[in-house]
Amino acid sequence: MAYIIQNLLKKNFKSEEASAIASKSREDMTEQIEGLLMECDFSVASTDSFLDTFGENPMFLALALQRLDELAAEQLEYELWKKKPDFEPFRCIDSLNSQDNRKETGILILPRYACIWEGKSRERNHLNDINTLLKHSHYIKTESGKIDGIYTVKNYILNPTYFALCMNAQNELFLPIAVSPLADWVVMKDIKYCHRKKGVDVNYFMVEELDEEVQKELSVYIEKVMRKSDKNGDKILVFPEMLGTKKTKQMIIEQIRKENFENLHFIVFPSIWEKNGKHKNHNISYILDYEGNEWFGQEKLKRFPWEEGEETFLEDIVEGKELHIVHCEGYGSIAVAICRSELDQDTRNLLMQKLNVKLILCPSWTQGSHEFESSIMTGTERSCNVAWCNTCSALKECNKQGRTVGIITSFGKNRDYSKLSLDGCKFPEADCQSACKDGCLFSKKIYGTSYNELRRKDGESNGWEGECIDVIWGETINI
Repeated sequence: MAYIIQNLLKKNFKSEEASAIASKSREDMTEQIEGLLMECDFSVASTDSFLDTFGENPMFLALALQRLDELAAEQLEYELWKKKPDFEPFRCIDSLNSQDNRKETGILILPRYACIWEGKSRERNHLNDINTLLKHSHYIKTESGKIDGIYTVKNYILNPTYFALCMNAQNELFLPIAVSPLADWVVMKDIKYCHRKKGVDVNYFMVEELDEEVQKELSVYIEKVMRKSDKNGDKILVFPEMLGTKKTKQMIIEQIRKENFENLHFIVFPSIWEKNGKHKNHNISYILDYEGNEWFGQEKLKRFPWEEGEETFLEDIVEGKELHIVHCEGYGSIAVAICRSELDQDTRNLLMQKLNVKLILCPSWTQGSHEFESSIMTGTERSCNVAWCNTCSALKECNKQGRTVGIITSFGKNRDYSKLSLDGCKFPEADCQSACKDGCLFSKKIYGTSYNELRRKDGESNGWEGECIDVIWGETINI
């Protein structure tokens, strides 16, 4: 597949030409492709001979690419989950093609799973791109083996046995997500200093770890919110930036292992600002699942410029160079982008366009929401939803109570529930109820289109009215 993509790119092939192939020509070429695949001495690894024969026929290569995409997806699912019973929550891979293949072709191929809130046409009406020919995979051009010459990728393919969407009585699929701003009383302590760089003084700031008592109290709040969110039926829970520590993370992991969560799939733990010394610090969001397993830590990709009076101080962190992408049927691809990482246009385009991310989880610590409201709206074109979580503590420091601290968008193709605006997507919608100690939580459902395969043909009641159904692709389970 990578060699075919490389060949088509060199020929400046336009995907719309493949979609416009006449039925008779398509039928003839499809028959020829199936004949090739059935030949005993044919191997998809024999790239040179294949391209020597068909390399000057881009239409044939485009159809062959689509067929190989289907076969690769079938083989991947078999190897991951069907070859033998697998009880792991996910499988981690660098890509679908090997390191040698990536190096030789300059093509990185990632898994692609259906997303319930994107339309059937996906991005075909916005792009004239070879990716629009692919249904189960997504390619990216690399520079020196890295995306944009900077980033590497880790892919986490979720086990469909454990991770499912919900469905209501009208057969509408949906994903319930929650955010929690946690508290309004935490005061962050920072250290500001100048460092001479290339003959110029540059301002930086570092963040001190929270006091022991603050950590304990926040841990209690986090536990309350998790229980409340699970009872509410949420699948994903996002906390703010910088309110985590290694100690509180371990405390929460131990608490999760004692719980018996019925609904929560995973949480984005409050990001941890790890102070290691000048220009050696890190700001990391960790993903913890319903059993207390730590999946990965996503580093902040872009440091924050803190403005104070007429001075600006750069967040003194090492910017992340590795991207962690979660893939799941129905969810599409999910990424974590801490605060400024979501605001940065290049990073946002990297996630939404190059990596085809359909859900961005964004922990934040900021004194305003307007910039995020503007950047989040850019996801409408690509059906990329965002769950943004700020903290009231950041607003209280600048006396901006009553401002938006949470946003969960509902962009998509469901005409009844989806919106191309932020109406009803912001929290709080009215005056704050000061529910910090009770476990402050904002939940919202991202809806997809009807799951018609589960509708009864005779129109009779399916008996699910008023219930939430967990949908595992291929079967349904009442919860």
